[in-house]
Amino acid sequence: MFTRVNAIVPPSRVRPHRSSPRRSRWLAAGAMALTVVALLALAPHARSAAPADLVLFHGTVLTVDAKDSVAQALAVRGGKIVAVGTDQDILRLVGARTRRIDLHGRTATPGLIDSHAHIADGGVAELFHVRLSDVTTVAEAVRRVRDGIARLKPGEWLEGDGWDEGKLVEQRYLRAADLDPVSPDNPVWLNHTTGHYGVANTAALRLARSRRARRTARRHHRPRLERRADRRSQGVGAGVGGRSYPPPTRFSAAPASSRASRRFTARE
Repeated sequence: MFTRVNAIVPPSRVRPHRSSPRRSRWLAAGAMALTVVALLALAPHARSAAPADLVLFHGTVLTVDAKDSVAQALAVRGGKIVAVGTDQDILRLVGARTRRIDLHGRTATPGLIDSHAHIADGGVAELFHVRLSDVTTVAEAVRRVRDGIARLKPGEWLEGDGWDEGKLVEQRYLRAADLDPVSPDNPVWLNHTTGHYGVANTAALRLARSRRARRTARRHHRPRLERRADRRSQGVGAGVGGRSYPPPTRFSAAPASSRASRRFTARE
């Protein structure tokens, strides 16, 4: 620090200052204490100024600290995170051998240990599933099925749940005749909100009538279908779709897991 000098005193007029031995000792001790404090204050900055082994930048860094703060970048040295902050702060720690990873806006989180996570199921719910718990008309339920089918390839199953005839203006079950016009090439099974029965479209009923599906259904319980007076099934029943469609791991695990992972790490 420099102090501006406003007046110059001629050397001839400066009188030498005589200090006592006690005063000198106090001054020396004070100077040493200030030196120690300065070194302690500068030590963290000196450590941080050393080049990092790895920096992640241009991202969303979830620190999960006490304040749940979010940063742009972080630096790693010796296998430990040594700094978290803005891109400008962290990129100062880049050296000749520093590995740089541009996150391009993606999210970085601390290591997660979760012994019970349904990652693939979350993706299945987005790709092969429709939620009907808040629909109030048959037409709205059919529209959601149509939108769900639009995401699928012919032959892929669409599952849904949550519909309740008590909430529908029409005060009736959903039926295969409602679903067939929007799902001619995809089997559909929509579980009732109680979980005890549901509705299947005609494509799903065809699969349920197959020999293999009948064996599977009989192994658990016999399907029960609501029929019209002419004995044609209306698609409503128990033990139909749920025992006929293949498990997600056979047709959707890879894309579902990829989708769920992308959503999990997406920038908000």
